[in-house]
Amino acid sequence: MKIRSVIKSDVPQIIKLISEVWAEYDCILDTENEDKYLLAPDDYFHTQNGEFWIAESDRKIVATVAVQTSGRGNGGTEIALRER
Repeated sequence: MKIRSVIKSDVPQIIKLISEVWAEYDCILDTENEDKYLLAPDDYFHTQNGEFWIAESDRKIVATVAVQTSGRGNGGTEIALRER
């Protein structure tokens, strides 16, 4: 498994993956309104002082994770990702 920053060509797989997960909970992913940021997650999270990563196995995206600063607290952020 490989963890890396998202790139624009990942978007179709990301939307498919998240849509499938949401469907398990009878929810619909709405990239036209509420979830537009998923159409350009790299741009969106970078402008929010954040980052969007994907986990990839055999060239297939199997997980995503994103972070962004909230503007609250002391402004410090520490994130640790470990691959097992």
